[in-house]
Amino acid sequence: MRKLHRWLMSVVAVLLLYWACSGLTLAIFDATDASQGWNDGGGPGARPLGRTGDIALPARGMGERLAAIASAARALAPDAPLTSIELRSEPDGLRGVVAIGGASPRTLTFDPDGPRLLGSSSAVASLANPPARNVPGSGQAIHNAIKSWHRGNVVGTWGVAVAIFTGLCALVLALSGVWMYFSLWRRRARAGRRAFFWS
Repeated sequence: MRKLHRWLMSVVAVLLLYWACSGLTLAIFDATDASQGWNDGGGPGARPLGRTGDIALPARGMGERLAAIASAARALAPDAPLTSIELRSEPDGLRGVVAIGGASPRTLTFDPDGPRLLGSSSAVASLANPPARNVPGSGQAIHNAIKSWHRGNVVGTWGVAVAIFTGLCALVLALSGVWMYFSLWRRRARAGRRAFFWS
């Protein structure tokens, strides 16, 4: 058992060091990146959900605004189903976003005061263009890049397989270490030295 323990330790020591360093890097980045909120998947930094400059949703008139946005969207797409309606707080103001299904699914964006149509995009285009916080160089993009290195999936299936192998080896090392400790303790106990800890 001792030979297996030593062999595994020599093989996986570098991998365990890699995962420890990448995990520490991820934790430090998340704790110090002020651009991420808890809703971005960051942590463990004590950051609020909101960001500087965010506009709070109005305490009153939400129902009336949503109803007006729904009516405006219905006028633009009378025969298509409305699949969702949202009132969002964006850096440049409040926005009403309506998802329209049917034969030509698309998203309509309104200025809720009016309401006034600000833009329209197809569902395919919306999926192809992620939110601004995921663009290269943003905090969330860097967080995801470090996480992909930490998980090993930056190199595809092989990286994930190596991560799983390293985790299993760590489990075997822990179990074999416990087994070796109690094996040595039993030998010491037979010699009259029953202390669980010794130098």
